Amino acid sequence: MGDSPTVLLTALSQESSRSSVRSARIIGPDFRYGAEIPGRPIRVYEILDACLTFDDFLAQLALHGAREG
Repeated sequence: MGDSPTVLLTALSQESSRSSVRSARIIGPDFRYGAEIPGRPIRVYEILDACLTFDDFLAQLALHGAREG
């Protein structure tokens, strides 16, 4: 039941979350962003649909509760 963040990432879609594609950047030893990494795009999520995680959690509770009860 600890895989909820992973489940959220596999269920993301344009309908449920907002993202943009940006150039990856080097992170320096002081943890600041440095130069762009050419040819390395990354997807950055600005809004995540937390309901997907919560719904999965409730489904897991129901599934495990049904097994024990």
